[in-house]
Amino acid sequence: MTGPPLPRAAPPLPAPAAGSPERLPFFVYGTLRPGGRHHAWALRGRTRAQEPARMPGLALYEGPGYPYAVETGTARSETAADAAPPADRTDTGRERGNRPHADRDHGDWVHGDLVWPTEAAYPDVLRTLDALEEYRPGHSDNLYERVARHARHARRAGGESVRAWVYLAGPALAARVRAAGPAIAGGDWHHRDVTLGASFRSSERD
Repeated sequence: MTGPPLPRAAPPLPAPAAGSPERLPFFVYGTLRPGGRHHAWALRGRTRAQEPARMPGLALYEGPGYPYAVETGTARSETAADAAPPADRTDTGRERGNRPHADRDHGDWVHGDLVWPTEAAYPDVLRTLDALEEYRPGHSDNLYERVARHARHARRAGGESVRAWVYLAGPALAARVRAAGPAIAGGDWHHRDVTLGASFRSSERD
């Protein structure tokens, strides 16, 4: 029996204007995932592709109605302020020197979805998600930081790696979350143990 056809790879977005953030897809892991309460108003109708993926070097914690993704130190990230330029690519579009399983030893994974906004909607989607996550570029007191990380497709052979924006807990919030917990085993908020009550409560958004 053959499985369903794999989704086509989304073509690269045009280069951003000078001074604009790189137009990467977004890795979402909580209420912005398809079926989540923020997906309909923030993303529906403004994306051209979306597919399951996972991201290494992160731990997921239960919050008051949404999850927190926290760095574990097992994978390097780039902040939105100093993200490196895109890697050189070969004619096939694969990054030079990219090893298919370069991060296989990272034991900490968060499951989510990669979403590609349409070209026309990208600036508004970026502003919308920055506002939702209360992220302000260049501010040291952000609760969440938008960082560029590599995610791996969940349905493609070899787990193709894609750079994406993801919103992670800033240092102060991450410290409180680690101390209060609880961690979500398996790193998948959609398949967490819903009987597990969150011991961490605050008025802060994810």
